Amino acid sequence: MHNSAKPVIKWAGGKTYLLTMIEQILSDFDTTQYGYFEPMIGGGAVFFKHAGRFKSASVSDLNPDLINLYRVIKTDVDALIQELTNGEYFYVHKNEPDTLENYRRIRASDPQSSVCKAARIMFLLKTCFNGLMRVNKSGRFNVPPGSYQDPQICNEGALRAASIAFVNVAIEGPEDATVLVKGLSSKQHFLFLDPPYHGGKFTGYSGVFGDEHQADLVEATLESGCPFIYTNRATEFILSLFEGSGTTLDIINLRHSIQPKYTTNVVEKELVAYRLQTVPTH
Repeated sequence: MHNSAKPVIKWAGGKTYLLTMIEQILSDFDTTQYGYFEPMIGGGAVFFKHAGRFKSASVSDLNPDLINLYRVIKTDVDALIQELTNGEYFYVHKNEPDTLENYRRIRASDPQSSVCKAARIMFLLKTCFNGLMRVNKSGRFNVPPGSYQDPQICNEGALRAASIAFVNVAIEGPEDATVLVKGLSSKQHFLFLDPPYHGGKFTGYSGVFGDEHQADLVEATLESGCPFIYTNRATEFILSLFEGSGTTLDIINLRHSIQPKYTTNVVEKELVAYRLQTVPTH
């Protein structure tokens, strides 16, 4: 899986800014003895950068559109490129009438084929406000268009590199991350966990990921006995979930850009928690 692959979509909350830190954390960790497992892949920044160092890899997500996109990239990238370059997926600027009409048309569409579904969600995540994945109570994508000028919708080279990266990767789901972690049959997995930010306004794209969900995921992770890296907002509640677990807790400053237009960027504390040794389980 070693190649130059990078995320192929814009993704709110992506972890590109943590790649160097994660590389430092893993510098003395024997990745060849473990399978990489990421049950909330999102934009996949950590997967594309680091998963190739492990003996195997599997990924999942609760979002069915995202899982379908990655499966199409893995198995039918030529068809996806052909669809994205057929002239229908254009975006000049949100204030340009034809662009706005086209965005709304694609957002309201309900394609049936896996390739067309993948092209739709890729277009929307490349052109919507800050790459935000949000749906309404009916499950329909409802994010407004973003202020981009001629964004590149189809990066053929990036898509082909991602397709190569996925060749031997198991793409599971859509499934709940906690259920997947609880279902691990051995400790020979390294887990990377990046749940929706605790206490954020947009806490999930398939319903609110509340305190109970946050606690269940941390509990399942700790009880799995597997080595892991976990990221979240460094709230008192999240920090309390790791008390007495022997987990290393690093807190860094993070500047958020997903803010209403009438506010400035906000600097918050972000937690990077990790435990790189396997531990006995009950």
